[in-house]
Amino acid sequence: MGGPQKSKPKRRAKRSTQKANANEAQGAGCVDTRPIVTLISCRVRLIEDEDNLIGGSKALRDEVAKSLGLDDSDAVIEWRYYQTKVSTRKEEGTLVKIEI
Repeated sequence: MGGPQKSKPKRRAKRSTQKANANEAQGAGCVDTRPIVTLISCRVRLIEDEDNLIGGSKALRDEVAKSLGLDDSDAVIEWRYYQTKVSTRKEEGTLVKIEI
């Protein structure tokens, strides 16, 4: 009825790694130990397109994940993005809040 089925080991390996990381994170006996990373963009002029807000934070997201010993695409990390308006360019920047 057909030859051997082809499997997708790369995809499965990635899923099992993410599942293992999630299980590890919750294995400490806590209800939820997933890190929550909040990036707050402080700008004189707010970014209207959410995709641009997230895309503009990519390098920072990579470094934050790296500092946690994880990959930024790892499902263990919950990412949140916000922005707030400030009065002057001297006040512009990005705040990073990490909850573990």
